[in-house]
Amino acid sequence: MKIKKSLVLLFVLFHLSLIFFQAFWSTLDVYWTVRLDKTLSIPILDLFKQNENIEPYYIFSGTNTGYGFYGIQTATEKYLRTTYLNSAGNVLASNRHHGFQTLNGRTRFKSYASFLGNYISDTEKLKEKTNVDESFKKVLEFRQNYIKKSFKWIGMNNAKKIKNCESYKVELISIVPVDMMEKGANNEKPKLYAIQEYTFPIQ
Repeated sequence: MKIKKSLVLLFVLFHLSLIFFQAFWSTLDVYWTVRLDKTLSIPILDLFKQNENIEPYYIFSGTNTGYGFYGIQTATEKYLRTTYLNSAGNVLASNRHHGFQTLNGRTRFKSYASFLGNYISDTEKLKEKTNVDESFKKVLEFRQNYIKKSFKWIGMNNAKKIKNCESYKVELISIVPVDMMEKGANNEKPKLYAIQEYTFPIQ
């Protein structure tokens, strides 16, 4: 019984440590990337950050979704937007809720946008690796296919319901938080940019 309690306690401590490490690392990593235009790398800590070896645990435990421990100007809000086009390329409609009517549904879908943003970022980092074997290339190809197919399925059903819709564009949009320390920031509109986008024909 004591051994069982010790194992449970050890697991809880490990999991909580991983949460706080992820929060700490996310803050530093984004700051280094956005502000300093560098990739943060600390040899010992690199073993514990989200990577191909420990990623299954991150996904299974939900640690990869983030816990809100972010420093000033490092976190960004993300959402998925679909724009429906006719044969001339004119916009017929656009939405970001994709049929979710309840607050719970919209919140969960928004969480998926955040997950997808992290997944794309991790995939881009994997592309930078050199001297990789065939199994690694297959994993990378799988991740790239997953990203594209995710975008495709997100807007497909609604696109088929819209009259004269010939194609649809799905964008992962990031809202860059306004720096409140800058003069006139209160009147400044949030900046938007597309992290990734795809346009698909109606099939």
